[in-house]
Amino acid sequence: EHTLVKCLDHMEKNPDTGALGVRMIDGKGNFLPESKRSFPTPRIAFFKIFGFSRLFPRSRIFSRYHLGFMDENKMNDVEVLPGAFMMLRKAALDKIGLLDEDFFMYGEDIDLCYRIKQNGWRVMYYPQVMITHLKGASSGIRSESKAITRATREIKVRLAVASTEAMKIFYRKHWMEEYPKMVTRLVFIGIGILKLFRILRFRLAKG
Repeated sequence: EHTLVKCLDHMEKNPDTGALGVRMIDGKGNFLPESKRSFPTPRIAFFKIFGFSRLFPRSRIFSRYHLGFMDENKMNDVEVLPGAFMMLRKAALDKIGLLDEDFFMYGEDIDLCYRIKQNGWRVMYYPQVMITHLKGASSGIRSESKAITRATREIKVRLAVASTEAMKIFYRKHWMEEYPKMVTRLVFIGIGILKLFRILRFRLAKG
């Protein structure tokens, strides 16, 4: 009820904060770990994709993707906030520019946070307020729903392709020059395998 007022008050009192995110819950009241994240470096993404973060949910090494070691009820500096809720400072946007239109549905929030951090602004997780995020609503698919129809299957496939393509776009834009060519090859091979796995999973899902 008081989310916008409290977030605005925090931003006004902390002029070095360029972006502010809040504690998110799903339609059933469960905390959504994507409320706070790290940048998906090859190492962090590897631990996430291959399940290490799930095996060691509180580890500072293996669970950096969703910052599982960080108390979800405490305010902290983070690297990535979700596009579902991000209060932005106009001065920061004036300096870094708006959303990169090369991204579709996924990745644009990570790119925006990256540019904000690169230009010296803080990105803050502010759990003193909370919102309900109905995941999948923008695509017409609610994450709480278990039913798989032909139409939703095709949407899930298209979104799986979009999400993995976003990984490649972000990597090319920000990190391709920082990592050796061998690392880049491995990253793109991993993204390709992940895309294939996700497509097959949705194609073969039972209705």
